[in-house]
Amino acid sequence: MSNSTILFGKMKKLWKFMRMKEYDEVMAHQREQLEELIERARTSSPFYQRLYSHLPEPIPSLQQLPPVTKPELMANFDDWSTDRAITRESANAFMADKTLIGEPYLGKYLICSSSGSSGHRGTFVYGPGESLYRWRTVLQAGMLSWTNFFNKIRWLNISATGDHFGSLASFTRLEKARQRSPFMRMAFESIRTISTVTPLQEMVEDINRYQPTLIFGYSTVIATLAQEQIAGRLHIKPSIVSMGGEWISDTDRQQINTAFHSAKLIRDAYSSAECPSIAHSCEYGWLHVCSERTIVEPVDEDYQPVPPGEQSYTVLITDLVNRVQPIIRYDQGDSVTLRPDPCPCGNPFPAIHVMGRKNDMLRMRTADGAVKQLSPMTFYVLLDLIPGLRRWQVIQNSPTSVRLRIETVSPELDAQTWETVYQRVKDYFDRQDLPMVTVERAPELPMQDPATGKFYHVRVKFEQASSLQQA
Repeated sequence: MSNSTILFGKMKKLWKFMRMKEYDEVMAHQREQLEELIERARTSSPFYQRLYSHLPEPIPSLQQLPPVTKPELMANFDDWSTDRAITRESANAFMADKTLIGEPYLGKYLICSSSGSSGHRGTFVYGPGESLYRWRTVLQAGMLSWTNFFNKIRWLNISATGDHFGSLASFTRLEKARQRSPFMRMAFESIRTISTVTPLQEMVEDINRYQPTLIFGYSTVIATLAQEQIAGRLHIKPSIVSMGGEWISDTDRQQINTAFHSAKLIRDAYSSAECPSIAHSCEYGWLHVCSERTIVEPVDEDYQPVPPGEQSYTVLITDLVNRVQPIIRYDQGDSVTLRPDPCPCGNPFPAIHVMGRKNDMLRMRTADGAVKQLSPMTFYVLLDLIPGLRRWQVIQNSPTSVRLRIETVSPELDAQTWETVYQRVKDYFDRQDLPMVTVERAPELPMQDPATGKFYHVRVKFEQASSLQQA
């Protein structure tokens, strides 16, 4: 088959996806894709074959399938995949080489790791069909249009770096595709990534020089940049601001809208390493499920459905696109509320609010009495890759101190692992011009929140308002 024939087939398929807008058409597509996904899982994944062995054929409804969790999938990694060439050994070997970030695993797959926000890290592999749905999502969200071909995009990604994280791997692959494709170079002038651990002043100066037209980043990072813009230190006029990955307050959202008021589009996204496109925001602040590729089920602690209007304990995600590592009724760990009535924006697809795990934004007091805001996502970059570290939590217990709860893989590695953790966190505070911040180890291990049963990585455990106002 010639390259032109393959390209024509891909463009035809993309056009079909793009024109699919009517509710009935999308839901028919969803049912068809779900049937194919379950069939693929039952016939090609040894893990799902065992899991579904007691169920009838065909399966009457999605709700009859048992949910799955990240630890469960990671423990059955080799048997989970539908391509028998995908193994834990080969995946680990590939991801150990950081020069391969964004390169195709086994010659055809995108592979990435999750940040461990649920308390467990994961490795996820996507098939070639993933890119078609990502472009459809980008185009339908209004992030790209024909005018971009006359006003070239400078796309800035602010994310975790240093490993095969989903955002970094995707943007690295996108930039390499841009360099190869004259068509993409017509639309994109450049695509850059800045690490979340970059000192804020250095980050602001770099962004001022780059002058991005499109910014993508963690919600807390975008909120921090909004404060810098309002304070007059950041001077940019992006056309599009896209954020996600974290819960932020309504006050933070208002500041983002104020700071970047000239932007044509400010959008929020609900996504994860497990499912790259779950939902996207509308002008009324609701996240509308990407129903052509994702099914979202708000459930209680026993995985029973939660009525619309009530906050769920967790949410089950089914990714209709990934046939390589099927994600079917996957426990995402986030708390969501399904809108009980039609959204006034006119979008007919399910609308949700996502509470997530609500990691706290750290607000540290500087030597001159000012307050410096630090994104919780920074600590994933600092700590997730440390050998010997199984789990961690950062607890801010005063304006100038943090306590670290850590769990190591073995007692023999405890002292060495703690020294590495301490040095990375202390060096980070020093680079942020916060040398007075003290870092100490907590005697207790990382633990779930007793009120919610959720695992939070970054928490503030003091009264911020009063403490930060003190001289």
